[in-house]
Amino acid sequence: MANSNHNEIISIAMNDSDWKVRKDAVSKITDDNVLKDIFRNDSVLMVKITAANTIADVDFLSDECMNNPQGHIRHAILNRILDENLLEEDRLNSLLAHLALTDPEDIVRQIACKNLGSEFQEIFIYIAKSQSDETIRCEAASKITDEDILKDLAINDENIFVRLDAISNRNMTDIDALVEVVKNDENEFNRFSALSKILDGDEFTSVIFDRSLYRRLPEISRNVGDSYEDYFQSVFRDGSDEYASIVAVNFITDNSVLEGIVLECENELIVTKAIGNVHFKNQEILRNLIERQTSPKVILVAFDKIEDEHLLIDYLKKHMDLGEITLGLISKVSDIDFLDELSRNENTEISNCAARRLIELKYCLLTIAMDYPLKEIRLEAISQITDKYDLASIAHDESDRDIAIAALNNIVADRLIKNYLPSKSTGADSFNENAFRAQLDDLVLNQDKEIQMLAVSKLNVKKSLDEIINGGYDTEIVDVAKRRLDSLWHDLKMIDNEKVLGIIAENGDDEVKSAVEAQIEDLKTWRDRISKINGISDIDELKYIANNDYNYYVRCEAEGRLENLLFDVRLDEVNLRQNQEKFKCIADDETYPTEIRNRAFLKIIDERYNPNVYERNLEIQRIFTNIHKNI
Repeated sequence: MANSNHNEIISIAMNDSDWKVRKDAVSKITDDNVLKDIFRNDSVLMVKITAANTIADVDFLSDECMNNPQGHIRHAILNRILDENLLEEDRLNSLLAHLALTDPEDIVRQIACKNLGSEFQEIFIYIAKSQSDETIRCEAASKITDEDILKDLAINDENIFVRLDAISNRNMTDIDALVEVVKNDENEFNRFSALSKILDGDEFTSVIFDRSLYRRLPEISRNVGDSYEDYFQSVFRDGSDEYASIVAVNFITDNSVLEGIVLECENELIVTKAIGNVHFKNQEILRNLIERQTSPKVILVAFDKIEDEHLLIDYLKKHMDLGEITLGLISKVSDIDFLDELSRNENTEISNCAARRLIELKYCLLTIAMDYPLKEIRLEAISQITDKYDLASIAHDESDRDIAIAALNNIVADRLIKNYLPSKSTGADSFNENAFRAQLDDLVLNQDKEIQMLAVSKLNVKKSLDEIINGGYDTEIVDVAKRRLDSLWHDLKMIDNEKVLGIIAENGDDEVKSAVEAQIEDLKTWRDRISKINGISDIDELKYIANNDYNYYVRCEAEGRLENLLFDVRLDEVNLRQNQEKFKCIADDETYPTEIRNRAFLKIIDERYNPNVYERNLEIQRIFTNIHKNI
């Protein structure tokens, strides 16, 4: 009876039309030969993976993990081998080494690299230096033990995350290299990671006085805390070396000591460092200091720390003639009314500085863009304006060609299809929208051709575009209008909701209604066409559909089918002449999707066609030879 039930389950697993039913049946089968048969012949990926997760033959699984053409299957089998410890250590490492170096799927190479034994240093070094996938390179960098390699990666690699993993690697201990990272790495996390290693050692108190680290001192001090408080206070009290004293002030955390330095020290640079120290907070000392100071550097640093902006404004009102100090302080003001007043100051340096500060704060942008006397600053203001109505107003009313063009360029054109969907606009929005359209319509009549073309490219009404296309305009302007109108038809093709299409048809003209009707008809057929694609084996036909079909889902389905056909070649059959010729044809044919062409290119082994592949394969072969000597 049990045997009868098992046979019935096998029959269901092999023949049921519902793949979910077949999948459930497969999980109950115990006969490896049947499971292998289902694995090879079932058309649904999930059924094949379920079979692979049930097969007991380890040799079979290992072979499929290396050679199956489908990446999802290799991925699933590899996870099972690792989770269930199906292979002895030597065989497992041999498999992982093979996958880490040669598998075409990033995720498979990542898992293999992560689980490969630490003794395979040559592989980790090769991957860290030659692979394109960031995650795999990071994984490899974290497992390298050769410090010279780590130093090179930490300092010179272009990828910030690879550098970080090299820096964080416990085998990376070279102080000079870590200092180099702290000094020059563009990424704050990388600098902090290197700094943390220096702090963990005894070398910190010596390397911190390296003058090349000067510009990093404030950042470093924020991450050190008070661990070295007594040391740096003693260095400052010693006072025999001015630079050592400057460094020490950055690391003192005792506010009373910093207050004493600010009040008593005569060295301007040391005073600015003490004021700039994050632990110095005495506002009263700062208020008294600015009344008696004449040093621009000290005054500017003091106002960085003063919390009362009224004090800053009062000081500025009394000191409008201090040149560098005045301009520096204006750049710290946030009071809009005061800045607006300053932007009309008769001193052009002051007014320009105030206007730029207003632009930085994104206030008074429209006023500056339309009225400010300096063209350069007007352009800066326009670059920060996002309101399309304001930008259209500037372009419409402006006589300066450069200003008008800059304003038009900054307008983000609305999607035309938006006009046919329910609007949430208020009365004010509707008024602005009508004004915007009227201004663009006027600009289309401008005598300057570039302004005309820009205005047409921002139009958001089909009627206006139709009038341009049929109104005897210059060919270039008509082409811009046609491209703009094409975006409407493209947006329509992307909608697969019949209710939404019905709303668009209700609000559209005859041409829009006709396009909607065509799209609704297409919706009735695209699911049908997708179901038929799996039966197409003609590569040229699939290629045509993948590149030309107007339905996005159909194109995707054809591309997926195309990829399955092109790469349904076991890795041990790659060397067959007909397969190599096929890969070359695919790699050379620009009508194939880029991803497919790249994958074909990776499988080509003819060094005359691709010398880089030959060199890569030679290197991989050399690594494999060394591995097998040691296994």
